[in-house]
Amino acid sequence: MKKNSKHPLEDLITKYKEGNISEKEELILMRFLDTYRKQQSWDVELGEKETVKDAIKVQLDQRIYKQKRSRSNIAYAVAASLVLLIGSMYFAKIYNTSNTLNWVIAQTSDQIDSLLLSDGSTIFLNQNTRFEYPEQFTGNERGVKLIKGSAFFKVAKDSIKPFIITSGELRTKVLGTSFNIINRDSLFNVTVNTGKVNVSNKMESFDLLPNEQVQLDQANKRLLKRNVNAQVYSGWMHKDVDYPSISLNDLSTVVELRYGIPFQFEEVRLKDHKVKVSFLKDDTLNQVIEKLNFITNVKLKKEKNVIKVTAN
Repeated sequence: MKKNSKHPLEDLITKYKEGNISEKEELILMRFLDTYRKQQSWDVELGEKETVKDAIKVQLDQRIYKQKRSRSNIAYAVAASLVLLIGSMYFAKIYNTSNTLNWVIAQTSDQIDSLLLSDGSTIFLNQNTRFEYPEQFTGNERGVKLIKGSAFFKVAKDSIKPFIITSGELRTKVLGTSFNIINRDSLFNVTVNTGKVNVSNKMESFDLLPNEQVQLDQANKRLLKRNVNAQVYSGWMHKDVDYPSISLNDLSTVVELRYGIPFQFEEVRLKDHKVKVSFLKDDTLNQVIEKLNFITNVKLKKEKNVIKVTAN
C-alpha cells in the first residue's frame, strides 16, 4: 500500500504552533493563508480549518504578550489580540488591559499596499514590509515604527505634533511632507521628495530637502548625506514609471525595491552607464531583464538571488 505523503505545509503549521518557526518559514505560511483567504478553499490534509486557525491565533497572542512584557517602557500587559486579513496585508491589533486599542502591526507579503492613518497621513508599504502604528495618535507627537522593508510616507501637516518614524537606528522627524525610508538588512536610508525632514541617530542629525538623502554607514554608524534623484527611491510605489535617463547604478535600486533582487556589477564603470527605460505595472522581472538587454549594450542575467551585469 502506498503511504500518504506528508503535506508540505504540515511542518510549518506545527512549528508555528510551537513557536519555533523562522521568519522565512513564517512568510511562506502567511502567503499560503493569504491564498486561502482569496480562494476560500482548504486542504483537508492540513487538519481541521478552525483548529489550525485558532492555534495560529493563540501563538500570535503569546508572541505579542511576550514582546510587550519585555519592553520596560510599557507599563501595561497585553490582554488580547485580533488578527485581520485585509487586501494583501496582515494586521495584528493589540489591546491593553482596559480594552483600549494601542498598536496595530501591518505586514505585507508579496504585494504593495497602503494605509490611511488616523491623522490623515498615507503610508505605502513595499513588499515584505512590517510597519507598526497606533490606531489613534495621542500626546505631543505622532510616533510610528518601520520595523523592516521600505515605505513611502505622505505625512499630513500638523505644526504642533511632529510625525516621528523609528527605523532601526534612525529617527526621522517631520511636520508634513513626503519621503521614502528603506530599512532592509544592512541598508538604511531616508530620501525626501517634498518638504523638509530631519534624520538623526545617537551621533548626528541632518536636515534634508527634496532630492537629498541620508544613509547610515553600518561600519562606523555615521550618517552620510548626498544629493539623489528621489524618484529612483519611490518609483516602486507607482504602477507605471518612466526614466528618460537613469544610470544602471540607480536602476539597480529601482529593480531591487520593485522585485527584491540586487544587481551585481562585473565592472565598476558599468554603474555609470545611462539608459532610457519604462516599467509597466505588470512587468515581470524576466520581462525587465529582456527589455534592458535589448536596449543597452550590457548583458543582464539572473543567477540565483542576484542579477549579474556584464559588458557585451
